[in-house]
Amino acid sequence: FANGFCDINSTNLHTHGLHVSPKKHSDDVFASTPPGGIEPMRIQVPEYHMAGSFWYHAHRHHATSAQAAGGALGALIVADPAGALPPEVASMIEKTLVVTLIDLRIVAFPQFGQPGIEWLSLGNLWKNQDGQYVQVAKDE
Repeated sequence: FANGFCDINSTNLHTHGLHVSPKKHSDDVFASTPPGGIEPMRIQVPEYHMAGSFWYHAHRHHATSAQAAGGALGALIVADPAGALPPEVASMIEKTLVVTLIDLRIVAFPQFGQPGIEWLSLGNLWKNQDGQYVQVAKDE
């Protein structure tokens, strides 16, 4: 556990919205692949699964935020079965846009010894319990 992160370079893949197996080599949130490692995955989406827009992201516990904030996420599209949509809808141009909001505020790491204070990634700017922002030296 260094710099507040745990196994920041190991990763995993997790989906949201898909009704799929949570077992190994599928949507297993506890799996971990080290740097340079290869982990075969097969996420089997059932034929009867509803169509729609879903998403995936890196999901290594304690590193998810950093990896997703770095761009390790995206859209998953499950298409409607042929003939399921009216022709005027089925013939429309589709565009996929992925928008994310990364909140840079996190609870302070315990090694700073100041519980209840939030840390912002704007240099050494801290928010105290009164909601005021204060400048703190790195060694404080």
